[in-house]
Amino acid sequence: MKTGLLAISLVAALAAFAVPRVDQDDVSISENMNTRKVTITYRLDDEPAVITIDIQTNNTETGAWESIGGTRMANMSGDVNKLVQNGASRKTVEWRADRDWPDQDIRGGKVRAVVTAWATNAPPDWMIVDMAGQKGISYYVTEEAIPFGVSNSLYKTRYLVMRKVPAAGVEWRMGIEDNYPKSRMHQVAFTEDYYLAIYELTQGQYSNAYVAAGMNITGGAVPSDFKNDADSPMRPVERITFNEFRGDASVYDWPNSTPLHGVDPDSFLGKLRELSGVEFDLPTEAQWEYACRAGSYGRDMYYEGYSWRDSGWFDTNRTFEVGIKMKNAWGFCDMHGNIDEYCLDYWVYDPPPVDAIDPAGPDEGYEQNTKTGEIYRNRRVIRGGNWLEIKTAGVALDHASAGGRYREFPGNRYNLHGFRLWCPAIAR
Repeated sequence: MKTGLLAISLVAALAAFAVPRVDQDDVSISENMNTRKVTITYRLDDEPAVITIDIQTNNTETGAWESIGGTRMANMSGDVNKLVQNGASRKTVEWRADRDWPDQDIRGGKVRAVVTAWATNAPPDWMIVDMAGQKGISYYVTEEAIPFGVSNSLYKTRYLVMRKVPAAGVEWRMGIEDNYPKSRMHQVAFTEDYYLAIYELTQGQYSNAYVAAGMNITGGAVPSDFKNDADSPMRPVERITFNEFRGDASVYDWPNSTPLHGVDPDSFLGKLRELSGVEFDLPTEAQWEYACRAGSYGRDMYYEGYSWRDSGWFDTNRTFEVGIKMKNAWGFCDMHGNIDEYCLDYWVYDPPPVDAIDPAGPDEGYEQNTKTGEIYRNRRVIRGGNWLEIKTAGVALDHASAGGRYREFPGNRYNLHGFRLWCPAIAR
């Protein structure tokens, strides 16, 4: 990682947030021997925080405390795995050890609960949002700690799984090595982490939010062409325009609007924000590409020892359930193929390779048709390729690669295009 491009101080930004605190000596853990329910209590001082708990056992051979593993802590309720308000009263958590860790005894100092308080500007790596608006937002330290596992259909229909991208203070190269005109390589730096959905937005997730928020968008709760199969709720939603998703691009004009992430309150994103309290949006193409590469300079997963068939759906006649193909190193699925994914940036065919911090893209789109002379000004970038892409010599078309780019008008409606949700890494 370099630091030359980062001309701003992250220290000042971090200092704006006080650090929450839990006194570990004041944490208690007890078990009802009849029900095997375990009660954990603690006190949260100073500031509100996301609270997570790790159950640890004393290794009889080494004497070291070791975690029992995230999969054994799935049945916790109360003041845990969510944003907890500070105060004088003790907080309470119930753990169903009878389900998660049967035939074990926590008495005699063999087990302890380690409570961690995460600052609101530095939450855990995994965030789960209920798209039906009933169970709010939860947070987990590891993927293994998420109940039932992220491949469960619940997380492809009702709940949205967001993965934190470790981007703050990172400088890296985006684009393609061979100086391809559409994707010239240049340096980019990020100042903040962000969350990105591990799956493309599905028909089930869209439908749940649509109904819960009382939306009125063309096409209804399931606007997609591929909606009549048993697995359709777990396929990407398509046939929604960029304008319907964010609002009229000429009014809610990234990156020229104030506030920067302003969206139409009556758009899908506007209604979803009202329902969830989360500032959802689309990623910039720099954010999308960094997540796609999982911090690597490698061009694609299928350039890293895997075939194009391992990493994406191409050269087919329909969309497919999300999360079937191999995920990348950070847990993101379908970054190649299935559907194109809109980004916030305006499209310019031959953008200058300008080094930038948190790049928002050009202020307007521009491309001239070399045959007719017609100028196109308002198209938006799409990334990742789609199910209809034709492979060439065993490799998908270039704009389906990690650094490849393509474009679409914000009012066009196709079954090739969809969305992947982004939001700031701030606890709500």
